[in-house]
Amino acid sequence: MQARRNLIQAVSRRTNMDWAGLSSRITSSAAQGQVNQLRAVIGEVEAMNSTFASAPPAIDFAAYKKQITSPNVVEAFEKLFSKDDKQLPPLASQVTDFDTSNGSKLLDMAKAQVAESEERIAVLTKQINVLKDKRLSRDTTPEDIFAAYPEMEKEIEQEIEEHAWQKDIA
Repeated sequence: MQARRNLIQAVSRRTNMDWAGLSSRITSSAAQGQVNQLRAVIGEVEAMNSTFASAPPAIDFAAYKKQITSPNVVEAFEKLFSKDDKQLPPLASQVTDFDTSNGSKLLDMAKAQVAESEERIAVLTKQINVLKDKRLSRDTTPEDIFAAYPEMEKEIEQEIEEHAWQKDIA
């Protein structure tokens, strides 16, 4: 978004853009559509620049005094606009005790959730590592399987000793 703004500002500083030259270099219709959108946006920016290039007209407070019947409203605005600094008063915000206590409660809750999440991440990471260690592939040897599943080696050796060849077939 910032790149688009920078591009629009850079292009709007140029007084004459060679749109035909730019369009002649583009072959895809999608890119041509993007150029047309850019051209439309730049047109809007230039229109806004020309609209707001001059200073706004002076406020006719006398006309408003005739139209608005509430006492001192127009005078208050006229007083504000007649100042030399023409700045709005600074906005001041006060944080109440209620906001502070709720903010600290929310912060404590967030810290607790972060701690729970970190614990869960640690557990899941261990589970993932176990599954990775037990993963089988074409290169897996019987020794790898026996290392991952030591009880399987004992069971196979027992079946061989007992001649229980058909134990796992049924």
